[in-house]
Parts: sequence; C-alpha cells; structure tokens
Amino acid sequence: ISFPVQETPVISETFTTSKLNTYTVLKKKEARPKPSAEAEPDAVFFTEAMMEDEGPLHLEHIVLPDEMMAELRRSIRQWFFEHLEDYFDEAVSSSYSVVLAKREELKSELDLRCHLHQPRSQRIKMDIHNVRAAELRLHSERVDRHCEGVNKALADLKDESVVLIDRMKQDTQDFRNKILAMEATFLNARKSDKLAALCSSLPSVLDSHISGVQTAMRNYRQHVEEMLGKLCDTNSDFIGSFR
Repeated sequence: ISFPVQETPVISETFTTSKLNTYTVLKKKEARPKPSAEAEPDAVFFTEAMMEDEGPLHLEHIVLPDEMMAELRRSIRQWFFEHLEDYFDEAVSSSYSVVLAKREELKSELDLRCHLHQPRSQRIKMDIHNVRAAELRLHSERVDRHCEGVNKALADLKDESVVLIDRMKQDTQDFRNKILAMEATFLNARKSDKLAALCSSLPSVLDSHISGVQTAMRNYRQHVEEMLGKLCDTNSDFIGSFR
C-alpha cells in the first residue's frame, strides 16, 4: 500500500496590516515538468498566414498582465485581512456588550426573585417558625409540669414511707413497753389462775401487734402499687399526646 507524500508548503511572502499584525502566505511547491521525448514532434508552429487570422490588434489591451493580477491578489488579500481584523474587534465588542446586557438582565431577574421571596420568608417565620416555637414552649411547659407532678407524687410516697416507718417503730416500742409492763405483773402474781390468764393473753397481744404491722404494710404496699400504676398510665398518656 502506498500513501501519497505530503507536500511541505513554502513561504511565498509576508504582509503586515494597519494593526501591525504580520501574516505569512504559504503555497505548495511547483512540480518540475517531466521531459518528454514526444513533445518535439507534437509541437505546433504558427506561420504568418495563421497569425493573420488572430483577433484585432487592440486585444492586447484586454488581457491583464501577470504583474497586475499578482498586485490585485495582494491588494484583495490585504483588504480582506484588514476587514477581518476590524470585524473581529467589532465582534468582540459586540459580544462583550451582549454579555454585559445578559448579566444585567440576570441580575435584575435575581433581584426581583429575591424581592418576591423576601415576604415569603417573613411569612414562613411568622406562620411556621413562630407557631412551632410557641408549640415547643407549650410542650416544654407541659413536660416541666408533668415532671413536677411525678416528682411530687414520688416525694409524697417517700414521705408516707417515712411516716409508716416511724409509726412502725412507735408501735414496736409500745409493744415492747407493754410486754415489759406485763413482766412486773408476772413477778407479782401469787395465783396460778392469774398467771394462766396472763400467759393466755400474751399470744393475743403478739398476734394483735403482728396483725397491725402486716395490715399497715399491706395497705401501704397497695397504695404504692396504685400510685406507681397511675404514674405509669399518666406517663404513657403524656407521651402519646405528643405523637
């Protein structure tokens, strides 16, 4: 497979515009004509008779010389690049103006949208933020009151337990004093029937004391269970009210 050989262009000439921009004109290398042995036999020679058949003599004034054509090409090329540079400057200036106008348009639209959204933010603050903040304050106050109520109920149970313990201590002390008082009666008793009566009364006194203690403890335990159950129910209802 053979590939065509790329011809390297050569610098033909350079020119400078009025804006002091220099350009280079490139052209391809001219291929050298190959000599041909058959060229001589095919050559045509004009005779005087044939020259007489040519056009009028003023035809030479119509044909433009090569120097003039080259000068015209250079002038057209110069004018074209002059116009191209002027057009480039105008295009840059016009695009810059368009960009500035578009920026101002977008900025105006952004300012308008910000102005339209400003009352909306105030309404959000008044209708949502302030309302939710008030609800949160109410919830916080409710939580504080609920916690105070629970703490008060637990403190009351604690105070009742202290009172119950003091009463149990007092009842136990009274029972002990009563037993000690009965000791002197035992020592001074002279009759067996009296001793028998005292002995029979001891179990009843002990049973009465034990029964009183058990009843007080049972009642207090039931009271504590009821209070704790109410507190649990109250907590459940209170938590459910926030959902």
